[in-house]
Amino acid sequence: MMTVVPDADHSPALPERWIKANILAAIVAGMASFAVYVVKSASGATAPQPEVGALALFYAMAVLSYGFSGLAGGVLTGAVLQRVVRGLPVRSWIVLHTLMSAAAGVAIEIMDLSRSDRAADVVAIDPGVLPSSIVFGALMGTVAGGLEALVMRPVTSGLGAWVKWSAIGYATAWVLLVSGSALLQPNRGFGGELLNEALSFAASVVIALLTLPALAALQPRVS
Repeated sequence: MMTVVPDADHSPALPERWIKANILAAIVAGMASFAVYVVKSASGATAPQPEVGALALFYAMAVLSYGFSGLAGGVLTGAVLQRVVRGLPVRSWIVLHTLMSAAAGVAIEIMDLSRSDRAADVVAIDPGVLPSSIVFGALMGTVAGGLEALVMRPVTSGLGAWVKWSAIGYATAWVLLVSGSALLQPNRGFGGELLNEALSFAASVVIALLTLPALAALQPRVS
């Protein structure tokens, strides 16, 4: 029988640590994404008919960069979660974030390469985009939060709130990314990349802020 023990560290400094950890993780993610952009541009992977070697180099860089970004995020956020859940499976947490980041990053790069240049000609936001963005973001958040909950489940309670607020956070962040891209219409050059990095950073901060209630709901378990 598992019981909840009230020894979690929910001090006033905990939300600040959570936000700082996520900001640092977002900075690392931005650096990783920019490194991928540099390799993508320099290798010729964006050419109409790119060479196999260029694509191989680009995707290898994407896997390594986004994987490292996820690893850093797992280490930073895991360090904060350990203050709440003493028995957090840290290695599993870090591996999960490494794999999720690598998979999501490569998937986004594949979609970006296959996207038609005509998509940049859209001036107004399609009325159907925002509702679908909310649903897609919530689905991503539910999957990510659910996988994180599976890692924490043996030692943590309050995971229903974790999944719920993850879904809300990802949905809000995805709407920010989609609407920001549609309104600002970043190009495929250096300036557009910087704008995309800024939007991604803002989305990461939004997720961190909206998951604070989930962090507060976590409690460690003991046998």
